[in-house]
Amino acid sequence: MSPVKKLIFAPVFLVLITSSIYFYKLILDAYLNAFFGTYGGLYEFSLLGLPLVLASLTYCLFITFTQDIKYAITVALIAALAPFAFLSLNLSIIIAIGIFISLTIIYFNLQTILRSYTDFQPTALLKGPIKLLNVFLLLTLTFGYFLNANARIQTEGFKIPDSLIDWAVDLSLSSQSMNFKGEKYQLAQALTAEQIELLKQNPTVLQQYGLNPEDLDALIPSNSKTTTPNQPIITQTPLPSGNLKNVLKTQINSMIDQTLKPYLFAIPFLLAFMFYSLASLILWLLTLFLSPVIQLTFYLFEKTGFTKFEKEMREVKKVVI
Repeated sequence: MSPVKKLIFAPVFLVLITSSIYFYKLILDAYLNAFFGTYGGLYEFSLLGLPLVLASLTYCLFITFTQDIKYAITVALIAALAPFAFLSLNLSIIIAIGIFISLTIIYFNLQTILRSYTDFQPTALLKGPIKLLNVFLLLTLTFGYFLNANARIQTEGFKIPDSLIDWAVDLSLSSQSMNFKGEKYQLAQALTAEQIELLKQNPTVLQQYGLNPEDLDALIPSNSKTTTPNQPIITQTPLPSGNLKNVLKTQINSMIDQTLKPYLFAIPFLLAFMFYSLASLILWLLTLFLSPVIQLTFYLFEKTGFTKFEKEMREVKKVVI
């Protein structure tokens, strides 16, 4: 086979693996928002999964046609340099080592299969190594995501994305269809006098929920409006300026920070599990189309004369009783 045919899939594979690292970088930059993006992160992870599956496919095709360790090691080394174009130095070293080891293992695995088969069935021969390479590369990227998440939590702490808190607050506010006048006791328990005064200063928020300042006056306990002569006047710290939504967001953020503080060490593991689970789902869906793609590829190779198949008769020995 000519060198052109042996190397034709090498540049395609290198472009695809570089694209995978680029989209991986976007997920790292998005951090938590990657899980709450378009369609729950499916779009972002699909952009990562598609070139990753195609990279595994083209690498196995490259090994099938070259079957030369010199070419395989050279291409694996070049592919391992891709992370250095997008990621930090420390993370790039980890990802590069993982990519090189993964590609090397798949080379020897596929070589063993290609030297021992008796009937060339491309789907049966290549599908296993392709899926195995997907797993190795995904494990490498997951470990890198864990290291990145752990570093960010150590330096910046952990904060729930504002988009998720906004969604929760909006859902909570929109679902409150209670009659405030009929349930003053419950509201009096839920709101402090400071929050009531803040609401009175924002009539536009009250109008959204069909309230007026007189309704809020009814929520203030009567004993809080009068003071005894000997009772000291307590100066209260004003709440941050803003509407009710901002007040609720501040309180929710504070509550979440206090709740998660003892468990910060476990959050990177949870995020890495979420990354692996969502990416695995995308890869599984994409590999459903792997068999027809492989069959179509070799069908086109045969029809265009890129590859030729020979049939041979072999003598076999059978026992006769």
